[in-house]
Amino acid sequence: DVPPPPPTTGGHNGGGHNGGLRRLLHRLESRTRQPPPSPTRRRPDDPVLAYEIEVVRSPTPPCSPPLVPSSSADPPGWQELLDADGAASAPTKAAGNNSNRSPSRLDRVRSGGLSLVRSFSNDEQYTNNDASNGKDAGGKSPERDRPATIITTPVLLRRQDSDDAVLSASAMGGGNGNGTGGNGGGNGTGGDGKSTYEMISPKADRRSRRRLGGCRCWIGTLLFAAVAAAVLLALYFTGMFGTSNGGQEASSQFADDFGGATTVADDFSRTRSPTGAPTSAAPTPAPTSLPTFPPDPPRDSEPDRCAAAESALASPRHLYPTDGAVVTRLAYGSCYRPERQISAVLWEDVRTFRPDLFLWLGDNVYNAGRDMEAKRRGYNEGRADPPYRLYGPVADPPIPVTGTWDDNDFGEGDGQGGDYGCLASSQAEFVHHMSVPESDPRHPAQGANQRFGVYASHMFARPPSPSAAEGNANANGVHVINLDARSHRSPTRKERGPPCEGALSTMLGDEQWAWLEQELLTKKSTIKVIASGTPILAPTTRERDPTELCACDGPGGTFDAANDAIGEGAAYTGTSYEGWGEVPQERTRLLQLVQKSMNAGMAKRVIFLSGEQHWGELMAMKIPENAGAGGEGNGAAQVVYEATASGIDQNWIEDIANSHRVRVRSADSRGDGFYDKECNFPYVRDGVAYNDCADVFGSGMPACATQTSYDDSAVDGQWGNCLPAEQELVPRNRQRYSMENKCADSYHFTCSAQANYGTMVVDWDAETITLSIRTPHHNSPMASEITVEI
Repeated sequence: DVPPPPPTTGGHNGGGHNGGLRRLLHRLESRTRQPPPSPTRRRPDDPVLAYEIEVVRSPTPPCSPPLVPSSSADPPGWQELLDADGAASAPTKAAGNNSNRSPSRLDRVRSGGLSLVRSFSNDEQYTNNDASNGKDAGGKSPERDRPATIITTPVLLRRQDSDDAVLSASAMGGGNGNGTGGNGGGNGTGGDGKSTYEMISPKADRRSRRRLGGCRCWIGTLLFAAVAAAVLLALYFTGMFGTSNGGQEASSQFADDFGGATTVADDFSRTRSPTGAPTSAAPTPAPTSLPTFPPDPPRDSEPDRCAAAESALASPRHLYPTDGAVVTRLAYGSCYRPERQISAVLWEDVRTFRPDLFLWLGDNVYNAGRDMEAKRRGYNEGRADPPYRLYGPVADPPIPVTGTWDDNDFGEGDGQGGDYGCLASSQAEFVHHMSVPESDPRHPAQGANQRFGVYASHMFARPPSPSAAEGNANANGVHVINLDARSHRSPTRKERGPPCEGALSTMLGDEQWAWLEQELLTKKSTIKVIASGTPILAPTTRERDPTELCACDGPGGTFDAANDAIGEGAAYTGTSYEGWGEVPQERTRLLQLVQKSMNAGMAKRVIFLSGEQHWGELMAMKIPENAGAGGEGNGAAQVVYEATASGIDQNWIEDIANSHRVRVRSADSRGDGFYDKECNFPYVRDGVAYNDCADVFGSGMPACATQTSYDDSAVDGQWGNCLPAEQELVPRNRQRYSMENKCADSYHFTCSAQANYGTMVVDWDAETITLSIRTPHHNSPMASEITVEI
């Protein structure tokens, strides 16, 4: 604001009223004469729109310049809000280093303290100093394809102190990826005094409507308002929308979202167990500030800094599995963020499930970098975290643990593969963390004979058969195969570097492929479980230009031929994030090998388990007869299944298409014959509700609505003919699911839960396998489940 001229002397008639008018005119004239005020200055009593929003990997909108000028120093930003509630300031990052914890940690501020409903952006590494040129400290261009995601309703925060400071929109999570204020959370600049905030009605001050997203461009304001309204409507229609009218109701909402009277204490006690039975723990008042997170180790860019860690391996330690042990119940998970856990409820649920084995599927902790001391510290802290120590696999009695790794525990993150320069040192930390014995070929004690890569297998027994005739002829029950899709993987995206390898791109490397062929073609078992850090069945995405992928070798090349060989034309699509679909030549090779193994009698059923995505989903795929190049020797068609379980405690709220996701009933799009849509049940058509396919859309065939409104009415034009029930890969009566935490009309896609993990139960008598995605923090702990025949 421009200072007004001195008021005219005189009484009410002489200067008061007319003086106010002159001051108003002076302000208006001043705004036309002078450049607009700096976006980093505003009156302290103006309200701030604070959205619980994640803006990550998003290109800068053309009408949204950064609100904070570029600077080499990290301004306090969102930390200022934490300071307002008494939390200690975050440690200052070293200039030029990246942190493997995202800078845009967001928490809801309300009267009475901070709520424990927390949302975080993705875990890619960025540095403020390099944000303006789109490079990270390693010189690779970070991904920018993940759009902004609004987590919950906006609230207004009014500053109550007299210290003139700035809270930019980027400090509220609205950073746009440019300059200091970007990278999915941004930072603000501010004063040195502590501040308090009160929640006020969004209608309390019309000035705030001019500050949506911090953009003074009226076009940007309209676009932001339209997007916010659309997302809030979507949240309302999916039952995820909630409001808060003060501390009491906000606290009630928190209790409703997380299954009743859940309290958080230093020992992570709860007033009720996952099964609902009361425990002896007394209720503990919720803390008034968030826990203090330890500083992250910097991502070291020095190529020669791979020296072995020197600190001790801390207790507790994992229990390594014993081959030949009976295994009927498996649990699995990935993308473990111990510092983000709001309670021990997930690990309590694991204990209630009583698994015989736990599989870690990658990103088992987030300790990306070349500093092995930092990696060891990350592993130690992951095992010693209170929920994991008290209820996880290391608790008493211990649960045997095996698994593989992914980019954030293997290397420096950011989708890295075989170009990582510290494989041997990082592998040593992995085997110590997993308690791999010295006799194992992966252990550094093997010296010159050590195997580079963490791939390994375990053969577990099935219970003795009650049939004397059958005896123990089929003693090999579950054969677990852990793949290493990082250590020898070729570059997958051109934007990351190093140079692409085109049609020669590999996911496993020659030695691991030879080993895998031996595992699949010479070792017989009833069930084979293949664990991978990234999804396998999700097809090559069609949402990305295929020329951006390193394995793409042009029209008519091996890239297209690999997808065609397994019947996946241009209509099929899958995750746009990391997965085997980025190198379809290798994906088809794996599916071809699995098909050959099953047809050779080496396994009756093959199950894939995967992580990385920050959501949970169940998939099924029919490998066509004689799949693969030439089609010789692979045999009859085979159905395979996959469960992705990823996010402890984190999620990724986004509608992701996947042509192989399990569907309650499959439909095409208005008779086009490609059955990759999910029927929405129930749907209302002409005033009648239907819970199954019916000939009510004029196609002459049983059909269903593929999109419904909030009252279950079929949306005009959104229907499809149903796939015959006998052709569904998982019959409807063998599926269970909840309607919580879904981001799309996909019943087996769980994306917005606080955390998730997966289970697998083998019923040897009934000869069935049950795969589940579990979300213990919520009202429906069983989010998604299918049962298939062995």
